[in-house]
Amino acid sequence: MALLQTGTRVYGNATVDNILTVSNTLTVSSNTLTLGTSTAAANGYTYLPNGLKMNWGMVAAANTAAGTTATFTSAFTSACYVVQVSHQGNARTVPPLVISSNTTAANISCGLAATSGTNVYFTAIGV
Repeated sequence: MALLQTGTRVYGNATVDNILTVSNTLTVSSNTLTLGTSTAAANGYTYLPNGLKMNWGMVAAANTAAGTTATFTSAFTSACYVVQVSHQGNARTVPPLVISSNTTAANISCGLAATSGTNVYFTAIGV
């Protein structure tokens, strides 16, 4: 762990010790804060400032009960809390469904009445 600032700082009525600690990579430049690694692509991931990780992407989902597996770009360490999905393009009569999820992937169906192979966007948040 790299300690970037030490000592006591006083802000109004609050006293703070050891203001910032970093256990991985921290980069600040040109008003940009980078926490750890990330992939800025159509299917990618990033770390959020509160310790959560977010994965996103698109999958051509099947219209079957089992759905299609959407593998996360970067697996979650311990839990995937939520996966949200939406169809690409115009509104559909049948919304996409998340069948199941774990730390590495989510099974997504475009809905039994929709056309198989429909592009579905997903966003997953976890740790």
